[in-house]
Amino acid sequence: MRTSNACTTGTISEMLVSREAVKNGWKVAYPYGSDTPFDLILYNAGKIRSVQVKATSYERQLGAGPTRMVSLDKYQDIDIMILVDAINEELYIFKIGTLPNSRVRFTLSKDKYPENFEAWHLI
Repeated sequence: MRTSNACTTGTISEMLVSREAVKNGWKVAYPYGSDTPFDLILYNAGKIRSVQVKATSYERQLGAGPTRMVSLDKYQDIDIMILVDAINEELYIFKIGTLPNSRVRFTLSKDKYPENFEAWHLI
């Protein structure tokens, strides 16, 4: 994915998540305004999930691939965080309760997070 700035990358990542959610049987709703702790709401068969989407960037100095530093403290009230490998357009799905309550650096790869790669069953 080639984008011009972080805002554009974030918007495209949210659209990628929405597309995959619909493919997996979820309905997608977007919050009105920008002051909510979540980017979208997913609904399927009576289940409602609040979702925060974070796009990764490639950090050459680490040489490890797409990475994302996330401060998780402000996201403890949402259900799901989906990290988007913006280079390969791959999704990594995490339940918030499985993540620490602090800053975390994610280096995304299928080898490192096989249980979270495209893991729609976690939602």
